Formats: sequence, C-alpha cells, structure tokens
Amino acid sequence: MGNCFSSSAKKDPTEHHAIGGPNAIDSDPVMPNNQVATPPQDPQAIRQPMPAIPDPGSDSISTAKIFVALYDYDARTDEDLSFRKGEHLEILNDTQGDWWLARSKKTRQEGYIPSNYVAKLKSIEAEPWYFRKIKRIEAEKKLLLPENEHGAFLIRDSESRHNDYSLSVRDGDT
Repeated sequence: MGNCFSSSAKKDPTEHHAIGGPNAIDSDPVMPNNQVATPPQDPQAIRQPMPAIPDPGSDSISTAKIFVALYDYDARTDEDLSFRKGEHLEILNDTQGDWWLARSKKTRQEGYIPSNYVAKLKSIEAEPWYFRKIKRIEAEKKLLLPENEHGAFLIRDSESRHNDYSLSVRDGDT
C-alpha cells in the first residue's frame, strides 16, 4: 500500500497544492456504480457475533449532523465560530444557505460556519486523499512534489465518467 497524498495545511478551500506525474495512473474505477462487491464467504467470519447495537438513549449523537473541519477558520464576526482543521462540529441549522449554525464538539461553543469548510464525518469528502474536481494534469503535478514518495496516491472525480472516481498514483519520477 502506498502513501496517501494529504491535502493538509490548506487554509483556503479553493487552493490545492500540486501532486502527480506523467506516470500517475488515471483509471476507471474497478467496479461500476451499479455493481456491488460481495465479500468472500469466510466460514469463520460468518460465525462471529454481530456488533452491539448502540443504545438510542446514550449520549452519542447521530453522525448524520456531525461534520469535520477541512480547514482552519477564524471568526470574522461575533456570530461566527472559530475552528481548526480536523475539529468535529455538530450542525444545528443548515437552512441558511452557505452559513450553517454549528456547535464545536471540542469547545461546546456555537456560531456560524462557512459550509464549504466542512464535510460530513466519515464521507469521502472528509478524507485527506480526496481532491474532488481536479484535472489529471493537476493530480500529476501534486504527486510529483518532493514530499511525496513512490506509491503516494490521490482520488479525484473522474473527468470522463459522471459520478465515478479516478485514482492517480506516483510511480517513478517522470
């Protein structure tokens, strides 16, 4: 398994630092969206007990409204909420367009946040190796940065197939 190229140290969601090279792989996904992979039928795995069902009365909040910060944000008004990349935020109201009312799970403070600075927890958008709509040439440039080693990779939206992804991998220096 190679190294994941991370989009860390970004403050501006429109800014992407480059990765990639001419040898980066830009392939179609292994399985089309309409097919479902089935796990191998391991008899040992079938006999294992099912995981416990969470208690609905417990303090754990549904992850449906928990988002993770993709970038640092410093409040610009008294109504805004400052947060740091990686911080978990509970969305209290997302009906106000691009600015959502949120509560920090870390500080318990509430305020408005820019919706494009966060992604739903445990979603592909929250992963450091996901680069959304960058082009293949941009992915190649990013992967060729000196901090990336052989095997570094990123996932991006496919340019040729709607709702599919492309994998770019650093395989050499050219």
